[in-house]
Amino acid sequence: MSHAVAPRHSVAPRRLTGVRQEVKHLLTPAQGSALAQAISQHVPIKTHGGFDHSWRISIYLDTPDFSMAHRALIHGSQTTKLRAKQYYNYKNGAEVYDDTYWLESKTRARSMVEKMRFRAPKADIPDILAYAAEKDGVSPEEATARLSFDKFRQGAPLLPLFIAHYRRYTYQDADSTLRITLDDACTFHLPPQGLFTSQVPVASRRHLPPPLAAESQWILEIKTVGVEPDWLAALTEDIPTVDFSKFVAGVCALHRAGRLPDAPAPQGEENICS
Repeated sequence: MSHAVAPRHSVAPRRLTGVRQEVKHLLTPAQGSALAQAISQHVPIKTHGGFDHSWRISIYLDTPDFSMAHRALIHGSQTTKLRAKQYYNYKNGAEVYDDTYWLESKTRARSMVEKMRFRAPKADIPDILAYAAEKDGVSPEEATARLSFDKFRQGAPLLPLFIAHYRRYTYQDADSTLRITLDDACTFHLPPQGLFTSQVPVASRRHLPPPLAAESQWILEIKTVGVEPDWLAALTEDIPTVDFSKFVAGVCALHRAGRLPDAPAPQGEENICS
């Protein structure tokens, strides 16, 4: 039986980092494995240091008054999030990390997403979070991403809110107008004590506390600039779209664990995690 899917908008072609359409599905592990095989017949998998996947540590950030988390409690995924993202993999049994973080701002309105990001050395992260991301002598594209990051914090310092840890498989076409990602083994954690200090300079897997929550299903994200190809629409037409967000899932995990102070909901609105 077919399920209705989100409408497919057309966007003027440009890079996937920027304005794009983003549609999500949740899959069983068996569905995820089968879909990965089918997708690989059309779009090549993107390798990371010779591996067909990478592990991700996404550190979601918030102001000291939890303003972004409180908005997510009311508006769900239709909001803005800031995060610092680190990639790693294993070599000879040891965790091998990139020497930089990606810092990202991401805003969603229905299925349309605007994402801006820039790369920064690990040594710069404490100052960026405490003060501002703005920096002289960078490219116009990076300057725009840094300004976007600062716009949403509104002059406030940023603190680690929670961490999402997961494995990602990425498929991307040659002209960067289609990216398909499959995430599994997704868990949500409190930030380790002392993160971004000399005590814990990086958010390595070994430093993560036990998870507050986990997502047992695979997360399929289809990111398009332009029209989604017919072959992909056919593959997913019987899989319902979902309004899923790692940010919202992590915020709800904090809320249920009593780790997020309550904020009064506007009249007529309810906390989506209740």
